[in-house]
Amino acid sequence: MMSSHRVAVQLLKLLKRVNL
Repeated sequence: MMSSHRVAVQLLKLLKRVNL
């Protein structure tokens, strides 16, 4: 379950980078 949370955080970071 913890892995899912980490994956979501990484995805969010990637999305933010793409937006930048």
